[in-house]
Formats: sequence, structure tokens, C-alpha cells
Amino acid sequence: MPRAFVVTVAAVLLAGGLATAPARAGQGLGIIPTRLSFGQGQVAGAITITNNDVAPALMEVHVFAWTRAARQDILEPTSELLASPPIFRVAPGASQVIRVGLRAPIVSDQERTFRVFVHQIVAAHAGVGFSSQFSLPVFVAPVRAAPRALTWSIGRDAKGRGKLIVANGGDRHEEFATISVSQNGKVLLTDSLSEYLMPQQQLDLALPPGTALDAPLVVDATTDAAPVHAVVTP
Repeated sequence: MPRAFVVTVAAVLLAGGLATAPARAGQGLGIIPTRLSFGQGQVAGAITITNNDVAPALMEVHVFAWTRAARQDILEPTSELLASPPIFRVAPGASQVIRVGLRAPIVSDQERTFRVFVHQIVAAHAGVGFSSQFSLPVFVAPVRAAPRALTWSIGRDAKGRGKLIVANGGDRHEEFATISVSQNGKVLLTDSLSEYLMPQQQLDLALPPGTALDAPLVVDATTDAAPVHAVVTP
């Protein structure tokens, strides 16, 4: 079985032996959509990349099985998801469709997740410049849709500092965009997370010093599924 590894986008591409320059998405290149979601029975989708620059762009595509742990991406080589063409050139003003599909339907009680990396190849002799790269999540729905199952609790970390814990007991991811935590009418914490919480995993958020851990907390958050409002009791 291929070994999973914690990795950044740059590390993925360098591991593949590509000549890359520092990444900066959006330099003359656009991509739609920014994610793919496959319902049960759906096995394929498409991504379109458009070159708005004055020079042609040479692109390469990589796919990985993807999950999260300790707020880091874990990527693993996979043959379950395919992308075609794997390498292509886009002329100025032109577009290229990338077909993304499952090798075979996935039957699972839990959502499966992948990442598609679309990377611009820059010639090694070009000197220091910028390349565009995009990372798109792919979600494959489970066989049956289970109810949402977020649970919240108050705890302490290894150093005794307060933390807010949210656990996802459901069968699909939750993507948190923002979160606000208050206590006795006072806002303790506001954060723009852009954080994925995978099924059967938990997310720990540090609480500011002085938070009373024996008193309730009020949580309001926005996710890609629906707003969240919870009163968390000790």
C-alpha cells in the first residue's frame, strides 16, 4: 500500500521532478470550477483552465487521495482518480478542458476525498519568475446521506490551556469559513478558518487566556453546508 505523507503543494510538485518557480495563482490563468463533487453514481467531471496571458502556458496535472490531520493536508498517490490530459499547452486566449473521473464507482459509507493539482511548468533556464498552480478538492459522496453530526466540547491541551473541540461524527466533510466564540456576551474569538474537518475527525481551537472553562461558550460559525449555532457546556 502506498505510504501516506504530509506535504505542501510545492513539495508535491518538486517530488515529481518538475522545474518550478515560486507559485502565485492567478497570474494570467483562470480555472473553473474550484471544486468537484461527485454524487453517488457520478464518476466524472470537468475543469476548464483559461490562459489570459500573452504567452502560451505549459501545464501538468497530478491527482492524490487526500485527507487532513492536525490541520495539515495528507496526500497519497492514487489510481482511483484519473485526470486527462495529464500535460498540455494552452495558447494565449485559449482554454483547455481537463476531464477528471473515477476509474470505477466508489461504494463507501464515508465520503472519499481527493485533490487535483494543476501546475504551470516553467523552463529551468527561464530564471526567477512566477508560475501558477491550483489545488482543487474532489468529493465523492457516500452511499447513504447521514444527518450532520457536529459535537462541541471544552477541553485542555497538554499544557493545560483551554481549547474548543469540534468533532465531525458524520460521513461527510465540513468546511468552516468563519467562527465566533463568545462567553457571557463577550466575544472571545473570531477567526476566518478556511478549514476542512473530515469525517470522524476533530478540530481543536485554542481559547484565549482568561477564558472560564467552567462556563458555557456560544459558538456561531459558517460552513459550506449551513450556519452553525451551538451552546457548549463544560
